[in-house]
Amino acid sequence: MNSETLPLGDRRESRYSIDSAVMPYLGSRLPDYSVFQYIIEDISLHGLKIQLPNWVLKRENLSIGDVIDFHLPFLFSGQVYDTGTVVWSRPDPKNNSISCGASIKERATLYYPVSISFESRGITIDLSHFDTSSNLLTKIFKDTVFLKRGVSIYLRHLGPVLHRFTDLDHQDAYALRLFLFDDAARRVKGNIAELTKMTEELRETGNPMENLYLLDLERLRQAIEPEISAELWVAAFSQGTMPQYVNAIKQLEKRLFYNYNTIIMLYTSLLSDLASEDKASKE
Repeated sequence: MNSETLPLGDRRESRYSIDSAVMPYLGSRLPDYSVFQYIIEDISLHGLKIQLPNWVLKRENLSIGDVIDFHLPFLFSGQVYDTGTVVWSRPDPKNNSISCGASIKERATLYYPVSISFESRGITIDLSHFDTSSNLLTKIFKDTVFLKRGVSIYLRHLGPVLHRFTDLDHQDAYALRLFLFDDAARRVKGNIAELTKMTEELRETGNPMENLYLLDLERLRQAIEPEISAELWVAAFSQGTMPQYVNAIKQLEKRLFYNYNTIIMLYTSLLSDLASEDKASKE
C-alpha cells in the first residue's frame, strides 16, 4: 500500500491505495454463498473499495445492501474484521470493471499471522511462532487438505441418508444422490489429490515460500472452490433439517477461501519483495 490519501468519495475517511492491486481474492455474498473474485483498490479505517473486473473467471453483480464475506482478515486498531456491507456500486469503464464500496463491521478470527493492516498500510506477516515463512506456508497447505477432507466426509455421509433429512422418497433421494452427491464426492476426491500434489511440489523445491511464485494460482483456485454450487444447495436443501448440514459444509468452504486468500497475500508479499530486490540491484 502506498501512503497517498485518496479523494474521500463516498467514504468520509482517508483512503490508501494498494500497490498489489492485480491479485484477485475470493469473496462470497451472503446468505446465498455466491462466490466471486475481487481486487482491493484501497482501504480506509472502516471500509474498502473493491473492483469486480470483467477479466476474472468468477464474477458476481453486487448491489447496495449486499453482505459480503471477504474471507480476508482486515486489521483495524488490533481488531480483526472480514465481513462488510456494500454501500455503493457503479460501473468503472476505465478499468473495465464494476467498482464497489463496502463498510467493514463484523469481527472475525485470525487463523494465521497474516493480515491486511490499516495501521501498517499493507500486508503484515508475524513469524514469531514459526521458524520461517515457508513453515507457515506448509501449514496452510496442510490445513487446506485437511479442510477439503472434511468436506469429503460430510458428502460421503450425507448421500446415503439423504431421504432421512428431506421430504424425498427413497427413489427420488437415490436419484438426487447419484446426480449430486456421488459426482461431487468424485470431484472432491480429485481436488484433495490435486491439493496434496501441489503441497508436495512446493515442499520438493526446498524452500516453499521462496518458490511460491511457481504456484499456478488458477489451478489452486479450482481445487479449493466448492464441488456443489451455492444455487444447487439452496434449491435442493432449503427445507427440513438439511440446511444445518449444508451450513457445516459451508463453514469448511469458508475456511478454504480464507486459506486461499492467505496464500494470495503471501504470494503478493513475495512478489513485492522480489520487485524491491530487483529495483535495489539496478540502483
